[in-house]
Amino acid sequence: FSLGIPGAEQRLVELMANPKNDVREIVGRLLLDAPVTPALEPVLWQLAGAGRLEDRLAVLARLATTRGDARTLARWHAFARDPEKAVRQKALAALVQLDPAGSVDLFVEQLPLADYATQQALVEALTRASRGQGIAFAERILPLMAAGDAGTRSAVLKILLGMENRRELVRRYIALSKTL
Repeated sequence: FSLGIPGAEQRLVELMANPKNDVREIVGRLLLDAPVTPALEPVLWQLAGAGRLEDRLAVLARLATTRGDARTLARWHAFARDPEKAVRQKALAALVQLDPAGSVDLFVEQLPLADYATQQALVEALTRASRGQGIAFAERILPLMAAGDAGTRSAVLKILLGMENRRELVRRYIALSKTL
């Protein structure tokens, strides 16, 4: 995509601020084909936050190809709580790849809300994160066993089966089940 023209990226950023929707739409389409550079990344995040769902998902797919620094991961976490289900799923899939260990609480929160494919990716990430974590990790996910959804309970069982110290896990599970 590189035009090799100094200031081209900055000019595209300026054009995105144009009040005319047709100009913004044309520039947005150009940006979808552009490589994600430090100059364009803030604009792409802005595009991902508003507009048509298809466009937002396309921009998020482009952004998922970048590395995850602290600021980027915070943005992904925010998109993982987006009201639009498809946006949430895309953000969760990106976080599974970019920061599975740092997103455990978010994965636990979103597990009951995710579709089957995303739920399986979350289960895999949580299972990997649970290794060596002990009972404290199990206590974070055990409350999901009370969920009314059989898929969520099944997902939690898959995670628990991947953990060590099953004797203590069974004790905690029995104690939890007595409170239900």
